[in-house]
Amino acid sequence: MNPSATFENGIWRLPSARKSDEDEYKCIARNSAGTTEHRTILYITERREPPPDRPIIDPIEWVGGPTEPVQLVCTASLDATITWTRAGNSVYTSYDVRNGL
Repeated sequence: MNPSATFENGIWRLPSARKSDEDEYKCIARNSAGTTEHRTILYITERREPPPDRPIIDPIEWVGGPTEPVQLVCTASLDATITWTRAGNSVYTSYDVRNGL
């Protein structure tokens, strides 16, 4: 494990990644109701500008009636453009997303 890695409150920080850090990692959450996990793959490349992090959508799933209002929030890090698609077709693009907002 990279000696510069820190772990605090479920957040893993790696201030200076190395090629040897490249691997699959899992985040595992447990409580009295059970266990769930999510994986990520860390690739270390020679790119100078990193791609945006995987966008976060909240909520992941929505269930409701036909007249209820719906709010789905998509956030991304870095200066990213957010595009929503439905069945492969663009339904909305934001050109002013900065710092994940």
